[in-house]
Amino acid sequence: MKCFILHALQEAVQAKMLYAGVRIGAWASIGGGQLMVALAGPQTYRMPSQYTKDELEIRAKFTLIAKNLETTKDDFSEIRRIVDEQVR
Repeated sequence: MKCFILHALQEAVQAKMLYAGVRIGAWASIGGGQLMVALAGPQTYRMPSQYTKDELEIRAKFTLIAKNLETTKDDFSEIRRIVDEQVR
């Protein structure tokens, strides 16, 4: 039973993060595609100083959203509010 509950909780967190990722991607594409170039860049390890300003902005937004969603219940209006604060 504990395994089932843990699995359900993990799926809920994954769903929240997927929603946040889709919203960030949509937000990035609205800016004339300039931020999307950052998302499509190389996916290899780089030193922090090698990231562009846009890449850092996207990463920071996702990190802030993720931190705030950790303690959010499965209330979609609250999830949307948290994401909207970062992507407007």
